[in-house]
Amino acid sequence: MKKTLGAFILGFGIISLLIIAMNYTGHDDKCILLIGLNPILDEIVYIEPFRTWLDSGIVMRYYLGNPTTLNMYLAHILTFLFYGFIFGLIKYGIEKVTYFIYDLVKNKKFK
Repeated sequence: MKKTLGAFILGFGIISLLIIAMNYTGHDDKCILLIGLNPILDEIVYIEPFRTWLDSGIVMRYYLGNPTTLNMYLAHILTFLFYGFIFGLIKYGIEKVTYFIYDLVKNKKFK
């Protein structure tokens, strides 16, 4: 289980860092990859306390007067690590069910 969870968490963490690097270098000027395609962040930007928290913090870069802050990057990393954890649990559950079915068929307990 540790190997499966670790692989997904690492993979999603690397993807998150690549998206942040793209945003920081200016290839995602409107934060479509950073915020728009992240379902959790796309929903919480419309809730006032979370929007205030995302917009506060150290400003990393500006685009057309809209700052991208360190809090946005931290929230993006945390949500992607959460996605990796969830997908790892799903894969682990599928493996457990597959092994269970295989064991039933192998021992002829399944009629």
